[in-house]
Amino acid sequence: MHKKYFEQKIKFIFLGCLLFLSVTGVSQELFVAPNGNDTADGSINAPFETIEKALKVVASSTRTDGETTFTVFLREGTYTIDNTIHLEKNVSNITLRAYANEKVVFSGGVSIPISKIQKTELPTSEFQV
Repeated sequence: MHKKYFEQKIKFIFLGCLLFLSVTGVSQELFVAPNGNDTADGSINAPFETIEKALKVVASSTRTDGETTFTVFLREGTYTIDNTIHLEKNVSNITLRAYANEKVVFSGGVSIPISKIQKTELPTSEFQV
């Protein structure tokens, strides 16, 4: 009697574990840092330099079950955004977040050297009310 009870308990625990794993799916973490390198592997010790590289890795990853989730951790620093970042429909189940309590800043725009700035006189007759 104890053996049968024990076998049923083991089956129940095994099925519970399988159910838990099937619901939670697979999770993958990638890391990006301003001083990273896009030829690196995206790990915490060898982060990518750009968010775009991390998104390309996510997009090219094989996700046949549709349950793989990705977390892209952004390490502390300023990320200069030169181009629009597009999230294609095949890039889903992704979270971008700052790592731990690190401060992350996104900066966009164009830097204009002070030598290129000059004073301009506008004709006042065209702009009077």
